Amino acid sequence: MIEFISMETGMRHVLFRIVIGILVMTTLTTTVSSQSSISITVKSPNGGEIWAKGSKQTIKWDSSGVKGTVKLLLIKGETVFGDIELDAPAQGSINWAVGDCPASGHSAEPGRGYRIRIISVENPSIRDDSNAPFMITPRSPRSEMDSNVSSGFRNSGPL
Repeated sequence: MIEFISMETGMRHVLFRIVIGILVMTTLTTTVSSQSSISITVKSPNGGEIWAKGSKQTIKWDSSGVKGTVKLLLIKGETVFGDIELDAPAQGSINWAVGDCPASGHSAEPGRGYRIRIISVENPSIRDDSNAPFMITPRSPRSEMDSNVSSGFRNSGPL
């Protein structure tokens, strides 16, 4: 006869009791590891970047075992500044206008100490932040001029 005694979640401890006849009893204990690694990892920005406000940059992340979607937050220090995206795929990337938090209606001011936080919508305990802060700088006149030229704006008068 084989009798199931116990099983715990995570690391499963399975205990089997084998009884042969009336007087003979043997116990066999095995440990089965079934806990797969469930994680999210911010790839970019991951610290040290200097991005101009409004410039187009890519936020990238990987995940393993995450079900459903994730949300992307902009963090300033230890505080959530705003929601960048509330329903992104569990793994991938998005193009971001630096500083914009359209899901919450906020726009970050230039400064230091920003991070990206990515959180599983289904299980908020699964999350990752940029490893170190990045910086948002003011949009430079040169970058504005570059975007005007690329959008077809031509200066017709004297400077």
